[in-house]
This record gives sequence, C-alpha cells and structure tokens, in this order.
Amino acid sequence: MKRTGTASAAASKRARADQTPRRQAVMKVVEASSLKEEELSLLKSVAPVALGSNKEDRHPIQHQVVDWVSKTLEGTLESRKNALREACAAADQAEKNMVELNKQKETAEKELEDLVKVHATATTEAKLAQDKKVASTADHKEPLSVYKKQDAVCGQARKVLKEATDLCDDFCSLVAGAESKVKPILARVIRQLRDGDGSGALAATLESVFASPVEQYTEFQSSAIREASHLLQRKADAAAAELATACKALEVCDTALSALRECEKSAAAADEAEVQASAAVDRSAVAVKTFTAEIKAAQKAVEKAKSVSELCEKIVAEAEAAGTTFEALKEQTQKGLVSDESLGSAPRLPQAEPVPV
Repeated sequence: MKRTGTASAAASKRARADQTPRRQAVMKVVEASSLKEEELSLLKSVAPVALGSNKEDRHPIQHQVVDWVSKTLEGTLESRKNALREACAAADQAEKNMVELNKQKETAEKELEDLVKVHATATTEAKLAQDKKVASTADHKEPLSVYKKQDAVCGQARKVLKEATDLCDDFCSLVAGAESKVKPILARVIRQLRDGDGSGALAATLESVFASPVEQYTEFQSSAIREASHLLQRKADAAAAELATACKALEVCDTALSALRECEKSAAAADEAEVQASAAVDRSAVAVKTFTAEIKAAQKAVEKAKSVSELCEKIVAEAEAAGTTFEALKEQTQKGLVSDESLGSAPRLPQAEPVPV
C-alpha cells in the first residue's frame, strides 16, 4: 500500500509540470512589455517561482511579484489593443485613399477619352484647312504672282524714297556748314541732279560753289543752292508719290487675294488647335499613368496595413489568453490549478511570434 504523502507529492509534481507551459505563455507576453531592461530581467527571474507557488504558500513579496505581473499584463494588453485600433484605422484610411484614387483615375480616363476625340476632330479640321489652303493657292496663282511683283515694286519705291529723303537732309546740313563729309555728299547730289532733265548745268555750278566759304557766296551761287534744294525735294516728293501709287496697287492685289488670306489664317488656326489638343492629350495620359502608379502603391499600402492589423489581432488574442492563464496560476491552491474554464473563458493560445509593443 502506497503512502498518502507519497501520492500527494506525485500529484503536486504533475501539477507543477502542467504549469510550466502556462507560465511560459504568460512570461512570453511579459517579455514583450514596455518594462525597462533591468526591470524585465528582475521580473523574469522571480515571476516563474511566484506563479509556480500555491496561493496560500506565497510569501508577501511573491504576492507583490504576482501583482506586478498582473499590472504588466494589463498594460501590455491595453498597449496591444491601442496598436490594434491604430492598425485598423490605418487600414481603413488606406482603403479610403485607394477608393479616392480610383475615382480620380476614372475621371482622368474619361477626360483622356474626351480629349482624344477632340484631338481627332482637330486633326481632321487641320487637314481640311490645309487642303483648302492648297486649293486656294492654286486658284490664286496669277493674282499671287502679280502681288509678289507689286510687293517688290513697293520695296524698291521705299528704298528710293529713303535715299531721296536722306540726300535732302544731308544737303541741308552741307549748306548750313554742319556736315564735314562735303565731297561724298556733293558727289551724291551732283549724280542725282545730272540724272534729271536740265540739271546738268546746275550740277556743274555746284562743284565750284562749295569750294568757297559760305560767307563768300555770290547771289548766283546762293541761287544755285536754292535751286538744287528745290530739285532734290521735288525728287523726294516724286519718290513718295510713286511709293503711294505702288502701295495702292499692292492693296488692290491684296484684296484680290483676300480669300487666300482667309484660308491661310484658318489653316494656321487649325494647326494651332491641333497642337494644343495633342498637348492636352499628352498631359491627360501622364495624369492617368500617375494615378495608375499611385493606385498600385496604395494597394500595397492596404495589403501592408491589413497584414499589420491581422498581426495586431493575433498578439491581442495572445495577451488576452495569457491574462486568462495568469488568473488561473494566480488562484492555484494545494487542491490543484484553477482551470481556465472556471474563470469564464477557455481561449487557446495563438501561435504568433512575439511582437514588442
């Protein structure tokens, strides 16, 4: 017959063996707490012994250790719950961001679709305008040739007028004695006068006039100067009249080309519209591409946020299970270990890696 004491000791030994994985589960959560390193080291060294003792056999210090473990578990659970709330909020926000980006992308795609249609229309109109311009140019081939010739006449008339006007101004300066380049100016004046009818004698007279000082001019010489000035001015006036006549003729030619001018303006405007439409399509395409990339990044953010949220759920469940197990260890007596079921919950410890909180 076995002794009663021997049987009791064996039962106590088996009970303590059952406690070992439970204490490890509790300490696993404790080790993930926010305690300082030295505090955690101390608690790890004394908590297993305190939790392995029966409630009625614990030393007052061991009761304090148990309370310390209890507060640590509560703090860790609350911290993990906060982390879970934050993770869930982050996951919700990430999903909202992705939904908003999808809406923006849809809007950008619709805009791109519309702009592509606008560009197609602008391209067609530009081609039609160019074709019309080409046809109008062919229809106005003769007036266009006349216009170019008359434009050249106007250009030459402007040149002649400028030369005549400049020569009048230079001669006036020469007469007033304010011009130092006497010979070049006089040569131009004489050449101009000799080209006119009946001005050869006057040109010869002027060659001797400017050989004398101004104060020694005779009445004949002064008269020759006035006559020369008058003739030069007449030539300038004639050049101005010729330019006016040429410009009027050019206007007539331009009026005949009014239809062609309108075609040219329309073609230029259509080309510019096509360029602007093409640029708008390019910008819209870039926007769609950007939204696509942002949505891809947002999807990764959602997946990551959900993963973090799931992990937080696991570690919260781990902390809750550890709390239930701790209560069983805390209330154990010589009669045996209080079961998790008697505490109103029977969770199974999740197999999650410890995550410091």
